[in-house]
Amino acid sequence: MTHLAMRDDPSAAEEVEMVARRRTYPLTEFQRSMLEVQLCQPNACVVNLPLVCSMPREAIDVERLVQAMRQAVDHHPVFRTILEFDGQGCIVQRYDASLPYEIPVAEVTDEEFDALRGSLNRPMRLLGASLVDLRLYVAQTNVHLVLVAHHAAVEGTTLNVLLESVVRGYEGNAELAPDAVFSFLDEVSKKAETAAYAEARAYFECEYGQTKWCTNLKPDYASNDLSSANFMLPTPVTSKVLRRVRERLGISPNEFSALAALMALAEVEGEPNVRLDWVYQNRANPTYRDAAGMLISLLPLGATVGDDLSKMAAQVHERSRAARPHSSYEWCLAHEKLYESDALFLVYEGSILQLDVMKRLHAQRRTLPSPTHTVMRRTSLQVSLFEQGMLFKFIYACNLYDESHILAFKDALKRSIDRLVQF
Repeated sequence: MTHLAMRDDPSAAEEVEMVARRRTYPLTEFQRSMLEVQLCQPNACVVNLPLVCSMPREAIDVERLVQAMRQAVDHHPVFRTILEFDGQGCIVQRYDASLPYEIPVAEVTDEEFDALRGSLNRPMRLLGASLVDLRLYVAQTNVHLVLVAHHAAVEGTTLNVLLESVVRGYEGNAELAPDAVFSFLDEVSKKAETAAYAEARAYFECEYGQTKWCTNLKPDYASNDLSSANFMLPTPVTSKVLRRVRERLGISPNEFSALAALMALAEVEGEPNVRLDWVYQNRANPTYRDAAGMLISLLPLGATVGDDLSKMAAQVHERSRAARPHSSYEWCLAHEKLYESDALFLVYEGSILQLDVMKRLHAQRRTLPSPTHTVMRRTSLQVSLFEQGMLFKFIYACNLYDESHILAFKDALKRSIDRLVQF
C-alpha cells in the first residue's frame, strides 16, 4: 500500500501499522550509532533525553493526569518496544504488547523532590526493557511529570508527540493522532533493497566522496577523556530576522544555522571546503508526523566558503534540498569513526524543546542534572529559537581542544551570524 493511500484512508493506515508491529526490525543506522556511544561510555547518561515538567499542584487533577499518562503509554508502542539479540547475534527491535509498564506515582515533599532530581537521570537497561521511563511526583507546591528516554529509542520531536498525547488525554480528547512508527521502520528496512537506496548512495558519493573536506575543529591534543564543556551564544536573531534572511538569501532557519557554522569552521581552520552533519527529521510524510520513536537521519551538508555570500547560501540550500530524498542511505555514519573522524554535528531544534504543549497545563520545564558530563561526539551545535532570538549551544570534548581554539570558533561563529543577518 502506498503512503498516499495510507494518508487518505486512516483505517488502512492503522491496519498496515498493526501488521508492522508484529515484525522484528533491525536498528536504523542512527540507532546503532547511539548504542555505540553508550557502549563507549557504559555508565554515562549522554544518550539520555531527560526532562521534567512541573505544574502547579492546585491547578492539576492528579488522578486525571495519571489516567492520561496511562492512555499515552497504551497508545504509543515506543513504551513497549524492546531491544534484544536475534539468532545471528544482531541487536534488533520489536514491539512487545505484553510487556508490563507501570507509571510510578509518588507523594513527596518539595524538599524530597529537589533531593531526588540528581538521581532521576541514570543509565538505562538496554536489552529486554522499555527505553522510556515515565513517572509522576506529587509534591506540595508542584506536580512533576518526569520523562527520561534513551536516544536510541526517541528523538526530540518525539518528546513533544508524547506530551501532546498526555495533554490531549487530560483535556478529555479520547482520539489521539495515529502512531505509525513501525510503518516507518518497515519502510526503512525495505528501502535498503530498492533502487532508490542505491541511487541515494550514488548521490552522496558523487556529491561528497570526491572532495577533501574539513569536517570538524582539528584537535589540539590526543586524549581518551571525553569530558564535555560548552559555550552558549545568544543572538538577537528572531523569527522576524530569519524571515528577512530567507527573503534575501533564500535559506531556511536550519540552513542559516548550518551556513553560519560552516563559515566559522572555514575561518578558524583555514579550509575553504567544509562539511558538517545535520539532523533530518524524516517527518515530511504526514503519515509519520505523530509517530513516537527514532525517526531522524544524519545528512552531510558541505560548502565552499568564499567571498560571495549569495553563492554560498544557494549552494547550502540546494544541497540540503537535494539530500532529503536520499535520507535512506546514512552516508555520514558509514564514513565516520566515532570520536576520531566524526563531523561537527548540527541539530536545529527550533522551538521543539520549549515544549509549548505543556503550557496548556501551566507547566514549566526543569532540567535534570546528569551524573556524568561526557560528549556524544567530538563537537555538536544545538540551535534553539526563542522569542528573544536564536541560542547557539556548542558542546565539545574539552580534553581535545585548547581554550583559545574554542574561543576563536565562538568569535568566528558570531561574525558569521552577523554577516548573514546584515547581508
